[in-house]
Amino acid sequence: GEAFAAEYPVLLKRESEEWVAAQSVIHDHPNYPLLWSSPVRLAADDRRHGGLGISADGSMIVSAGGASGVIRIWDMSTGEVLTEIRSTAVQTCPPVFTPDGKYMVYGADEVIELWSLSERKVVGSLKGHSNRVNRFATSKDGRLLISGGSDGTVRLWDLETLTEAAGPNMGEGGGERSSLKPVTALGYSPDGRTLATGQNDGRIRVWDASNFALVRDLRVHELQIEELH
Repeated sequence: GEAFAAEYPVLLKRESEEWVAAQSVIHDHPNYPLLWSSPVRLAADDRRHGGLGISADGSMIVSAGGASGVIRIWDMSTGEVLTEIRSTAVQTCPPVFTPDGKYMVYGADEVIELWSLSERKVVGSLKGHSNRVNRFATSKDGRLLISGGSDGTVRLWDLETLTEAAGPNMGEGGGERSSLKPVTALGYSPDGRTLATGQNDGRIRVWDASNFALVRDLRVHELQIEELH
């Protein structure tokens, strides 16, 4: 099989492993058209530690530089930088847009920042993690945000009230909030009924999103889970 294949538009970070693998496919198969390319090269530390997110309507892209703390929001059609945010954080995690188009959310070390796309400023800071935030996932309606961190917790946030709600207990037997294993991947099912969490020990757990009851507990990899879709 091919090292890279897709049947839908794919967003790739330049010089990532996936981007490198895609080059031979793009050159050999003209049916893979390039839809958009950033006119600005990210700095070396941005490429090494950053992340990318795309808005629900496809009009904007957000890029985050991990070590530099620079976050940029781009206009997809023109390649223009709409906003540049200089975070003081040591590390940032891959940012996300909420599906309703209200916020861009990014992690600044253990704090979660909500950037209002209409007001062009930070309108909320969510604090609860005791270590770096690694991943985000949002509910289909954009009302809820899930965050996973290196403290081994998964936290649920109400974006209407900017408060924390009850999330899943990650400890063994469901009795403790933290599993002590960093949470490295999160994913909602398309219908919003199921949440999946992945950790750095190769463990994947599947939860009922309505009450966070554990549905499945899978140990399918020996290494860290990077992405869940």
